[in-house]
Amino acid sequence: VVYWAQHTPSPGAGLCAWWVADVFCNAGLGNVPGNACDMYANYCFSSNRSNLKTGMIIAVSSHPFTSAGAIYGHVGIYVGGGTVMDNIGYIRTCSADYWINFYNSTVTPRWGWAKGIVLSYRPPLSPLLRLSTGRFCGRFFHAITQRLPHFRKTHRPVFYTDLHDNHFRKETLC
Repeated sequence: VVYWAQHTPSPGAGLCAWWVADVFCNAGLGNVPGNACDMYANYCFSSNRSNLKTGMIIAVSSHPFTSAGAIYGHVGIYVGGGTVMDNIGYIRTCSADYWINFYNSTVTPRWGWAKGIVLSYRPPLSPLLRLSTGRFCGRFFHAITQRLPHFRKTHRPVFYTDLHDNHFRKETLC
């Protein structure tokens, strides 16, 4: 996600959630639907800074600085090292402290895992299965299963979804 945050262009001013969705889609994690207010309500549950991890979205449901922000809020991505990237008509990089203090005027900024996918959690999977969430990985898995039919019966691409409070659900892609 960090790589794609650094390489995904701005879709335009007032489209912060669109940019976040583009980043996650480009990273092969699928669409993150909704505006910043929706992302805040659906995925951002913590305001404890010790819970802020690389790859989390950080959002507010409203802010007073633009008319769109008052209605739809604002969202960015924490890229680690105390840094947030967001779209404000261009892709901005600023400190997490600045972002949190700036947007803290109307509602408390919160953060969480988009779609509940914990990006920093590394379950003990085989190297092939660790690759399974990338864009090319589905094709790679398909190529392997075509050459090794018995592999299809015993292996499935897997990812883990954080249901809440670090309780994980194992999901397969095939």
